Amino acid sequence: MASTSFKTVQQYLNDIMSQWIQQNGFTPDLPSVHSDPGMGWTTKQQLANSAPFGNQLIAPNTAGNQTNLYLALTTGVPGFPQMPLNGPYMTTQQTDYIAQWIDDGMPD
Repeated sequence: MASTSFKTVQQYLNDIMSQWIQQNGFTPDLPSVHSDPGMGWTTKQQLANSAPFGNQLIAPNTAGNQTNLYLALTTGVPGFPQMPLNGPYMTTQQTDYIAQWIDDGMPD
């Protein structure tokens, strides 16, 4: 796989949320919805520190395909459905890219 970047990860997350908003007709207040006032991906650090419902999205020393971010986007984390809620969902290529980006050390 080619080198990964936060900019691409951020674009994937922005795109899937734009599709969700178009499908559902409103913009969710993600920090409130996820019980994490810092939830988001405006910056790489914000994404790295996000912990919706107390579940750290990207835990240090965890393989990309085992992080809560990857699981939330592919199958759902225990007790929570796949995100975004009721789709649309990212492609396997997109979620694999995110896992690789994490494995690559989350480069800018």
